[in-house]
Amino acid sequence: MSIGGGTPRIDGNSRLISHDKTSLKPLEVNGITAVTVGTLAWTITLIVLLFSRSWLAETERTHWIWIAVSGIILGLLGFRYSTRRAKRLGLTNSTKLFSSKPKEPDQSQLVQDFE
Repeated sequence: MSIGGGTPRIDGNSRLISHDKTSLKPLEVNGITAVTVGTLAWTITLIVLLFSRSWLAETERTHWIWIAVSGIILGLLGFRYSTRRAKRLGLTNSTKLFSSKPKEPDQSQLVQDFE
């Protein structure tokens, strides 16, 4: 079995010595799906917490509501960031925004981002 497409070398103690890292490629995801799912999870959590507000008050856990609100706010900020990033990488079509394979970014744009 190989790791990353290369042939690993194993010493006498069955430990991995090295493998070919040049064949390893990063995952191509834009993050929008993960942020959307997380924000929806916090929204559902907030709804459940609002229905059980009396129990939260009895057990002195009303701060849980604010934790869920914070999760929603951070999720919305993450969605805005991920959407803007996907558009900058060239995914302008709304159906493409939720795909997991963004197109290759322009190398000159990447250099400008780090200057």
